[in-house]
Amino acid sequence: MSTLTVGIAGITGKFGSLLVAKLLENPNIVLRGYARDPSKVDAQLAGSSRVHLFKGDAYDDAAIQPFVAGCQVVVCAYLGTNELMTNGQKKLIDACEAAGVPRYVASDWAMDYTKLKLGDLFPKDPMIHVKAYLETKRTVRGVHILIGAFMDTILSSFFPVWDTNTRTLRYWGEGTEAWEGTSYANAAAFTAAVVADTSAVGIKKCRSPSCVNSQHYILC
Repeated sequence: MSTLTVGIAGITGKFGSLLVAKLLENPNIVLRGYARDPSKVDAQLAGSSRVHLFKGDAYDDAAIQPFVAGCQVVVCAYLGTNELMTNGQKKLIDACEAAGVPRYVASDWAMDYTKLKLGDLFPKDPMIHVKAYLETKRTVRGVHILIGAFMDTILSSFFPVWDTNTRTLRYWGEGTEAWEGTSYANAAAFTAAVVADTSAVGIKKCRSPSCVNSQHYILC
């Protein structure tokens, strides 16, 4: 198998770091990481001979262009404001299109927004904008990975779902509905498998640890 060059924008975030570790399990992958402060990358990951770091912010065209040049796929692991998630991604997409990068993995993951219209759920509006923007491009093709919800976040103190003091769970509906979710670690493993499959484009869904094994990914 020939070497696959993968770019990760937002490499210092929690998901970006997990994805780097998973991708490095594949000896045929070399990585390019993009961050405002590359010194925040885990020292062990940064020290790998297969990881090359680039410094710049989300709107710095002069820094983004050399980062994406030569990549076969670029993954966006941004997490932030609607401005960043929309216009920051458009900057990356434009650079990928200009550099001839064939695939772009959008920062989607949580929740299937593909049946929503703009305004139905405002946090997912950037994903709708980005998916539509990718569809206007000639060279770069979008990859949209949907994992339900990040269960690590849903069960954290950020959401009033699980009360660690009373050990009680709050829920909506009758309590019998299935929750579609995936851990950060399993989502990173699934994403790494999709990234390594050079034919994988479009919408890819995973909502279970059984969706990933060492050889291939399975759509749930």
